[in-house]
Amino acid sequence: MYDVQSVQILKGPQGTLFGRNSPAGALIITPNYASIGEGFNGSLGASLGDYNRLKFDLMLNIPLNDKAALRIATEHFSRDGYVTNVLNGDKWNGLANDSVRVSLRLQPTSKIRNDTVFDYLNEASSPQTIIPTEFLPGGSAALVGGPANNGGWWPSSRRSARGGSPPPPSRTRPRTNTGRPIAVPVRCSRSRPPASRPWTTPTP
Repeated sequence: MYDVQSVQILKGPQGTLFGRNSPAGALIITPNYASIGEGFNGSLGASLGDYNRLKFDLMLNIPLNDKAALRIATEHFSRDGYVTNVLNGDKWNGLANDSVRVSLRLQPTSKIRNDTVFDYLNEASSPQTIIPTEFLPGGSAALVGGPANNGGWWPSSRRSARGGSPPPPSRTRPRTNTGRPIAVPVRCSRSRPPASRPWTTPTP
């Protein structure tokens, strides 16, 4: 987020104002719009970090006349990947995002105001990974970096159909290189689900 005016967290349900898809509440993020009364002003911010992390943002508010103003805000965020794919050496979990927001305010009278906003976002990130760190009994895995798949590598529907836990995956554990995680392929043997049986009507 950049050049933000306010952030509101509303407790649900909020169906009256925000539709039926907000039973738990709503998160409202309001950006800054062009302002005639603020005059000409701007801001610039930058930060650096590990893995060539670079983030900077720029904002300019430009009054055109006493009835119009233009505001330009942009942000760049990039970072190299820190997870190595051992199959081909590619770096994963990298980020490269560029975004621009342009707003135009027209206020011909004190009672009429129009805000036109243009948003642009370009994402060129590398694949995001899920790193298995420890295998648990029954084939489940504790995962870091992403959500688990139904609590493990075996779908719950097949697990219930077989009447038990699936065979555990291979005991390949992820390795570390100077404290940095390395993605390691994990194999999991799966059997076919039981064939469906034809439905028969009992004879009276």
